[in-house]
Amino acid sequence: MPKKNICQTVSALFFPLSFTAFMFFCIPGMERVDSAYKAVFICALYAVMTACVPIYFTVRKKLCDPVAVFFIGSAVTIAMCIRLALMDHVSTDYAVYLDIWTDAMREQKGLGGLALNVSDYNMPYLYFLEAIAKLVPEHLAMYITKTVSVAFEFVLAYFIMQLVGLVKNDLRTKYLVFCGVLLVPTFILDGAYWCQCDMIYGAFAAGFVNYALSGRPNLSALFFGLAISFKLQAIFAAPMILVFLFVKKLKIKHLLWIPAVYLALLVPAVIAGKPIIEALTVYLHQAAEYPVLLINAPSIYQFVHDVDYNSFKTAGIILSGCAAAVFLFFLFKNRETLGTGSLLFAAFVFALGLPLLLPCMHERYFFLVDVFCIVIPFINRKLWYIPLCCFYVSFRSYSDFLLMSDNINFKFLTLINIGVLIIAVYTLWYMLSPKPAKTV
Repeated sequence: MPKKNICQTVSALFFPLSFTAFMFFCIPGMERVDSAYKAVFICALYAVMTACVPIYFTVRKKLCDPVAVFFIGSAVTIAMCIRLALMDHVSTDYAVYLDIWTDAMREQKGLGGLALNVSDYNMPYLYFLEAIAKLVPEHLAMYITKTVSVAFEFVLAYFIMQLVGLVKNDLRTKYLVFCGVLLVPTFILDGAYWCQCDMIYGAFAAGFVNYALSGRPNLSALFFGLAISFKLQAIFAAPMILVFLFVKKLKIKHLLWIPAVYLALLVPAVIAGKPIIEALTVYLHQAAEYPVLLINAPSIYQFVHDVDYNSFKTAGIILSGCAAAVFLFFLFKNRETLGTGSLLFAAFVFALGLPLLLPCMHERYFFLVDVFCIVIPFINRKLWYIPLCCFYVSFRSYSDFLLMSDNINFKFLTLINIGVLIIAVYTLWYMLSPKPAKTV
């Protein structure tokens, strides 16, 4: 039998194999599901998602290595088993916010739930919640809400794989990266355990950078519009718009996609009865929601106590703006030597540096750090420890709230972040510095 047919057969087998694994390992833990049929439905849904991955690589990517197909399918099955095992956990954020929002939407007729002023999320994510409220039985609502985030983990894994492929175009390496992304602890916790949606804007932000570097500027700007439409934290990737303008990866005309996408995604809510001013000012309300310098964030404000909030907030914003401006000037000055690797380094520096310096940050605002750090060792092998440091800091930061871990030294975590940032900036400076000619 030809290898192509073997690979297709192996891919197809992962639906029954993963379904059996999910039924055996995960159904006993689904205590919130009120019937066996619904539990079987969840397992079948995840089996379909799992099987789609090896099928995609076999059919679209022309992967003809049965061992590689089996490895990918097995890795995804393990990753999905872990997520299903965490699905029954009711996080505080879900119980206090998402569950209440979904219940309120469920009580409205038609699309009336979109007109309610019950949520501080922007409208695109509320479209998912409205669909869940109207189409999904109440006992399955949390599972499907988490599944939306889990589905976008595949999208995120794909774009990180593509980013790695820009600097190391080796198929086996790309497949390993795809599988590895699905096993990153903070990615697993964010969606399947916490029921957060950072995966969505993270996937679109990674797509924004990928398409800019791949010579597809319209798609790049469109993806940034999608990212910022789902979460304001996509702003940490926004300086890369200017950088891509410096190196002519984007033009001013391409940026029109950003407001076009953002406004277009508000239209269904406005039609459903949402006041247009309310729809446009969601992020303004978010910005004023938590009047504290930080919430479980490994930022420089861990070293500041008993100070005037307003004064330090203003000073922190000015400090962050000045630091970003200086770094942008450095990149502009070296724009002729900026290559793919250095541009990815720049994206990582912005993703880490801005939430490190800005006030009012949460632990999840460092999400893009975990996204872009994965690419760093493939640009410079000596920096293999950068992702490990970033994942450690993120996991420990999450643990304080999610896992109620004691004795978390946030100052130590902040020092790790500062150290990583210094190393990244120095490495980028060295990459862009003119090298002396060798003498014979």
